[in-house]
Amino acid sequence: MKTRLSLMAAVATIALTQLAHATEVAPYFETWVYGSGTAPSTLMQAKSAGGVMAATMAFGVSGGGCSMGGGLEANLSGAGKSDILNFQAAGGRVILSFGGASGQYLESACSDDGMYNLIKNALDTTGARAIDFDVEGSQISSGALNTRRNNVTKRLQTTYPGLYVSYTLPVDPGGLPSEAVTVVRSAAQAGVNVSMVNIMAMDYGDATSAMGQRAINGATGTFNQIKPIFPGKTDAQLWAMIGVTPMIGVNDTQSEVFRQSDATQLAAFAQQKGLGLLAYWALQRDMPGGSDFNDFSLVNTKAYEFYKIFAGAKATQPGALADGTYTITSAFSGKCVDIAAASTANSAQVQQYACNGTGAQKFAVTNMGQGWYRLVNTNSGKAIDIAAASTADGAKVQQYTDNGTGAQRFSIKPGSDATTFVLTNETSGKCLDVADWSTNDAGKIQQWTCTGNVNQAWRFTKQ
Repeated sequence: MKTRLSLMAAVATIALTQLAHATEVAPYFETWVYGSGTAPSTLMQAKSAGGVMAATMAFGVSGGGCSMGGGLEANLSGAGKSDILNFQAAGGRVILSFGGASGQYLESACSDDGMYNLIKNALDTTGARAIDFDVEGSQISSGALNTRRNNVTKRLQTTYPGLYVSYTLPVDPGGLPSEAVTVVRSAAQAGVNVSMVNIMAMDYGDATSAMGQRAINGATGTFNQIKPIFPGKTDAQLWAMIGVTPMIGVNDTQSEVFRQSDATQLAAFAQQKGLGLLAYWALQRDMPGGSDFNDFSLVNTKAYEFYKIFAGAKATQPGALADGTYTITSAFSGKCVDIAAASTANSAQVQQYACNGTGAQKFAVTNMGQGWYRLVNTNSGKAIDIAAASTADGAKVQQYTDNGTGAQRFSIKPGSDATTFVLTNETSGKCLDVADWSTNDAGKIQQWTCTGNVNQAWRFTKQ
């Protein structure tokens, strides 16, 4: 992987405890295009013109010593920051990617504290709650870098409960090379909650054209390799941990060409297996025309052609959320749904609060049939309820003795990305919503007309 086009970083996707999911499609976005005439030059342009709802921001490496460089710094101020905030407010999802094939990794340039502070600043500035480590080249074989990365990641997951962490890794036609397996195993053994293992299905170096089948073979081999690392996972959960990222069109090994037919084949495999992620390098290359494979795929017949092929995989993963006890986290604020003051009384406010693992934040979710669910707080034994069965925007969400009415029944359906759900009340047809876009403890949960915005997106983590 000799050029910047092979700097692939991973993306997110499925919360591993969920059974209802769709394959997330999150192509890579070249952060260095801000302010240029390249299309798309912003995430909002990609959303408007191509329907793009998730993206991986490339990349974060050392900008000299322990500082942010590599392109990701464009999202930490100015127009790049505004773009990423606007995209998320419109329901989009972003993954901040660190590493790649070029540059000095933060793991090498920083102390544990320094690396933690840089990534924490990026998360706080952008509001993102998903990170990826693209680990390849000579730096993939460093045990010291693995140790630092694991130390920092564990600390970040303590600071941000539910933080999505993925690893983008090179792959051979039969699976991960041994040093890539070591990256995943060391993270798991260190106690990191690994969300995704994303394989770079590209640049094999042997001039083959069977790129779709090779991506499938690489994913299958990776499944077999990670199964003993995560022995508590079901096969479905393991497939949901696997992402595949090809380089669309002409690869750095220019005799290797990933065509539309390869994308169709891979999308069908993703549907069949329930892959967590499909990504590609890069949104800016998913355009017709051009003469340089660094800037264009050289095979597109229309704009966003590969995105639309892959997007066909994300709507065909039916299923219901399994009955069980869950914590429910706002995708916007990162805070947990909570019963105020751990009350056991009727009419107590349902709010958001920093995740603390108490019973006030645990809910027994039960499928009551015909797509409607009951959510009962395990501490109080009372159900989430729309006060007075209101159908109005802004109506209070409270707890109340279960009475079997539509005011206490909700549909739980996959949201705009593979990690989130939308909760819609049966009586009102309105969605659970973080009031006033609050990020504060005790921010109220209300019902509101469904908008598709991220303050109406929720993540379920099974207890």
